Formats: sequence, structure tokens, C-alpha cells
Amino acid sequence: MTTTLPEGVSVVDKTSERSIAFRWHSWSSKWLLLFVIVSPIALGIGWQDFLTSWKAQLIVGVLDAVFLYVVIAGWCNSTTIRVEGSQLRAHHGPLPWPGNVELPQNSVRDIEVAEHYIQHENGERLTFRLMAIRPDGRRIKLATAFEKDDKASAEFVAATLKKWLKIGDGERNK
Repeated sequence: MTTTLPEGVSVVDKTSERSIAFRWHSWSSKWLLLFVIVSPIALGIGWQDFLTSWKAQLIVGVLDAVFLYVVIAGWCNSTTIRVEGSQLRAHHGPLPWPGNVELPQNSVRDIEVAEHYIQHENGERLTFRLMAIRPDGRRIKLATAFEKDDKASAEFVAATLKKWLKIGDGERNK
């Protein structure tokens, strides 16, 4: 477990506010940006007959816009997890992104880092997810922005949240 603050992670630990934030900024968004730039050029060169249809142009334009949004979000967004009042809140932004979570603190039995493999045509890519475990065993995804090189950051975030929620130190039994 990392005891020093990992790069890209910031912590606020005050009486009135406890939050931990981390940037997404991953290598996969760089490859997707390259795809967003090259794909319209490649389609324009190789598929001139296909792109004469306004429907095909619309489909390619919409897909490119969606991929561009994902790239920009990957570079600009961060996840902030706050422990305030009796709530645990995970927020992704500043660009709108799905997966914001709000849980009562007493409904979180544990916080864990889970391996997640993403399949693609060249094999698979390892990433890490930060999960809240409910007393009934249900797993709630708090964050997915950890690449394989970021395991120490994910473990740091998990350990910090466990400390703040008093999980595993005998003060709270679930």
C-alpha cells in the first residue's frame, strides 16, 4: 500500500470536509484521439462511395463526435469522492459522465480494489475499479479510472476511504 500521495491524487482531510480526487488522464484516451483524427480521413479516402449517402455521413459524424467527447472527458474529468455528513458521494466531472453515486455511510461494509479486464482484438487490458461493498454483498462501482499502472493509486484511495469510514479498525462492525 502506498503511504505517500500518488501523482494525480489530491486529498482534503479537514473536520468540515473530507474528499479525495483523482484525474482520469489515461493512455487509452490518447489512442482514441488518434482514432478520432484518422478515422474520418481514412473513411473519406477508402469509402468515397459509402460516404456519398447523407445517412452514412451522419452516422460517421455522430460516432466521431461521441468518441471526441470520450477523449475530452478522459483528459479533463476527474473523480471526487466525498465523505460528508452521513453520506459517501462519488462525482465524475466537470464534463457530465454517468456513474455518480451517493450512499449512506452505514450501508458500506467495505471498500475494495477489483481487477477488471477489458477484451479487445489484440487480447485484454487490465484496469482497476474502486468498489463499495454493501452489507448484503452487493458491489457498487465508485470509480473505474485506474489503468494497470495506477494500482497503487487505487489502493491509496481505497485505504483512505476505509480510514475515513472506520472500516476494518474495529470501530464499526457490519
